Amino acid sequence: MQSKSDTNDPLIAQPKVPGQQSVWEKLGRALCRRWKWGVVSAVIGMSLGLLIGHNVLHNTYRSTGMIRLEPAADRVLYRFERNETMPMFNAYLDAQVRMVGSERVLELAAQSPIWDRLEPEVATRGRARIGGGVRVIRGRGSQMIMIAFESDHPEAAQTGVEAVIDAYRMLYDESDAAEVNNVLASLTDRRVELRAQLRSLRNMRSASSEGIDPDLLERRYEQKAREWSDLTAALRQVQLQLAAERIVQSNLSEDPSAAADALIAENPELSNLSRALESARVHEQNMRVKFMDDHYQVRTAADQVRGLEELLKQRQAEAATAANDPEAQEGAVDRGLAALEAEATNLRELADSAEASLADLASRRQLIQDYQTQIAAVEDDLRATEDRITTITVESQASGRLEIVSQGRVPFAPVNGNRRAQARILGAVGGIAFGVVLIGGLGLLDRRLHSIRQAQEAAHGLKLLGSLPNLSETPADGDQGLRAAMGVHEARIQLQTMMAAHSEKVIAVTSPNPGSGKTSTCSALGVSFALANNRTLIIDLDLVGRALSTTYAHHNREHPSLGLLDVFRGRKITDCVSPMPIPGLDLLPARAAHVRDVSTLCHSTVRRLIDDAREHYDIVIIDTGPIGASLEASLVAPEADRVALVVSRGDDEKAVRAAHNRLKDLGADIAGLIYNRAGADDMAQSTSSSFSRFGPRAGTFSADGEAVGGTYGPLARETAASGHAPAPK
Repeated sequence: MQSKSDTNDPLIAQPKVPGQQSVWEKLGRALCRRWKWGVVSAVIGMSLGLLIGHNVLHNTYRSTGMIRLEPAADRVLYRFERNETMPMFNAYLDAQVRMVGSERVLELAAQSPIWDRLEPEVATRGRARIGGGVRVIRGRGSQMIMIAFESDHPEAAQTGVEAVIDAYRMLYDESDAAEVNNVLASLTDRRVELRAQLRSLRNMRSASSEGIDPDLLERRYEQKAREWSDLTAALRQVQLQLAAERIVQSNLSEDPSAAADALIAENPELSNLSRALESARVHEQNMRVKFMDDHYQVRTAADQVRGLEELLKQRQAEAATAANDPEAQEGAVDRGLAALEAEATNLRELADSAEASLADLASRRQLIQDYQTQIAAVEDDLRATEDRITTITVESQASGRLEIVSQGRVPFAPVNGNRRAQARILGAVGGIAFGVVLIGGLGLLDRRLHSIRQAQEAAHGLKLLGSLPNLSETPADGDQGLRAAMGVHEARIQLQTMMAAHSEKVIAVTSPNPGSGKTSTCSALGVSFALANNRTLIIDLDLVGRALSTTYAHHNREHPSLGLLDVFRGRKITDCVSPMPIPGLDLLPARAAHVRDVSTLCHSTVRRLIDDAREHYDIVIIDTGPIGASLEASLVAPEADRVALVVSRGDDEKAVRAAHNRLKDLGADIAGLIYNRAGADDMAQSTSSSFSRFGPRAGTFSADGEAVGGTYGPLARETAASGHAPAPK
């Protein structure tokens, strides 16, 4: 027996899960379940396949004709030799292959009068096949084009090839030439239009430039731009000088000595001497830092500074003498201002004139550039049009290169040979395969459970506790009823074996879906445990179904209204239970409990209920709702010692897998599964089937069995009858 922790132990071999099954395994099992239908479907498919294979193919005759296109080019346009391949001739041949198989050629071939030489019925079938029976082939690098046509009549095959070749030659010689001429005419008109447009643009460009060459106009524009830039710079310089002179004149009238100092400061010679003196002083300081004061380089630098100082003083004195003459200064300033103003006026007029000329040149230059762009685009379009005219002219020169090598021959034997026999065999095999795959596919789409093995795989390899046959409400025959009872006893024995090793008492019974037989299985297990001398309590905790409480007819004589909710409210469990017809078997009914009472339940409440039941009973069986559709099952499953999952034949495989996963997520210890409504094959392989060899059970239904059966259904009735339960006192 595995404990709760064993299921997660990596050292213990885990059962194979359904996700590990291959498609072929699933298909094989689906076919095994429906092998009779598979045989019938295979036989029907084989018969249909033989019939279809026999009629799908008829004798087919093939005739092949050949045409050749010569690649020679006209030497008037090309410098190549006459027997050399024309440029792009392979592409041209591919285009001709497509043309031979085109719808237009095939329509002309079907309307050809050469079909009239055949019998009307043969000609009609041949015309009808011309659209799909023609094949056009050209080998790599070959100039030969082969045209093959297949028909059910040998003469129709040859006539079809001839009709296709005649239709192609007619289009090649006439229609294609007319189409080329139309294209050339359109391109020629386009060329004339482009040339006229080009002349018009060139005339407008010449008119805009007034007869001046565009390059010369560009040079003039650049020259005028430089001239305007130079005049503008000179004007700014004169304006600066004029402003300085006006400042000097203003200062001269107010302070003659200050004006003299300004004139001295503006003397270029004095400015140069001042800068030279500053540089000499910096050099002297650097020498004194590097050497001693008596070093010859220090003395040389000092002498140079003294000489520049004396020269600067002399020049300043001379400039000061000249500057201190007010009349001379005023006359010089007046003459300078007049000259500068005249020069500024002249430069301004020249700059304005140059700017106007530059603007005019820029406007004409931009207009010419626009015309030049349009001219370039038209020239490109004209060049492309002329290239296209040249290309089409070259292609059209291939006219007259067509040579009919063969118009086909009348075939003597069909080309398909023994393919009809092969088609019959393939049809039979395909029909069998289709029938088998059809039944197998329907089986794969059927997600319902059909066997114990399938149920165990859906439940991730859970242990089988027992299998129960499908019983009706009427008393079953001896073998079937005994098998059902023995299946219940087998499940009870396995549960007792597991629980005895751990002193466990509480079993929760749940199912993936409603209607799986959970409640009847729960009651039958209670009967089996009671027959085995175990004081047993069945608790109806299925607050939605409440099947046990609804159908049970025997009430608590002392407290007929007490039930599950009263235990939750503090009453003793022994006061709230109702005795069953089987000695040692009690039921705690739901009574007034409703689905809305689930909101008052919690793990601690359920745990107290279970602990109270442990003290008074050897075995406690809790009937909960389906694990996937009830909240009470989620509360009971982790609190119970063991959980038995009741799965019925016909349940959805995904629902079983989801129920198992839900129980695992809740931490429940799953004892195994009980397979209900098992088929004959499953029951034949079960342990309980061995009891049928001893013949029908001894005894008949007593009042005890009828009472239990009326309460819980046929399964509990058969279980009670198998143990000859005495009547209750």
